[in-house]
Amino acid sequence: MSPIKTIACPIDQVEFANRLALMKMRMKYVERMETENKVNIVAETSELNIYINLEKITPKTTKISVNAEKNIVMKIWQRAVAIIEELKPCLRTSEV
Repeated sequence: MSPIKTIACPIDQVEFANRLALMKMRMKYVERMETENKVNIVAETSELNIYINLEKITPKTTKISVNAEKNIVMKIWQRAVAIIEELKPCLRTSEV
């Protein structure tokens, strides 16, 4: 199960804050895929694959889910939660 958080910010702000959080945590940004109301991001460290899903709920509300996996079997819950926590301060300082 992935940690899920709903944030009262537009998806573009959350995506920008996500990039800042990944850079601050020294995670490599690998891929970005966008659909109508979603942005899926793949990042990695030397040991983990990170899957971040952003979903536009309303124009000002975004749902975030993060899944950190080591290989395919072991999920790293703490790292996934840390990404969401690291994202929060970035949202407070980023501008539209």
